[in-house]
Amino acid sequence: MMKFIKKKPFFTGLVIVIVIILLSLNYFFIILPRLRSQVKNKDNLSTIGGSTASNVIPTVNSSVRVEIKPIKKGEIQLQISNSPKGTQEIDFELIYKSLIDAWLQPNEENTVDQGVIGKCYQKNSLWQCGEEDKNFGRKIVLGTCSSGVCRYHNIVGNLRLILKFKGGYGQKIFDKEYQI
Repeated sequence: MMKFIKKKPFFTGLVIVIVIILLSLNYFFIILPRLRSQVKNKDNLSTIGGSTASNVIPTVNSSVRVEIKPIKKGEIQLQISNSPKGTQEIDFELIYKSLIDAWLQPNEENTVDQGVIGKCYQKNSLWQCGEEDKNFGRKIVLGTCSSGVCRYHNIVGNLRLILKFKGGYGQKIFDKEYQI
């Protein structure tokens, strides 16, 4: 086989080109249209809180208490108390607008959608969300960190919080906007 490839480089190149063309056609005419139809069929809702008419997730009752406290610039603490009885897991999603550059005026043209997703962890009767922090229990960083250096987002407007509770009762949603 190797002798054939060495003797016929044109034929080998032609076969490779044909395979690439077939894979490209497969992607553009089969895979991509399926992906586009899936996106069109979904409501324009968040990944955690998203639902369709046939799969509506009920909201939690008003006894659930959610507290968002700023720790320092770009970091918050999110705690949940009075979760529904039987709650085994809570996922969170924070959605907000951030200035593209700090020196720009805050308007729709100068902002970009940002967000954070993660899990909450039960500690006694409370749930705390985000990554571990040695000073505050758990925290959520509103920005990006690398090698110990963080660049915090300049948040414009409200912060939308979506919590998805899971347990023996199925799933329940909490959705509210906060000013921080």
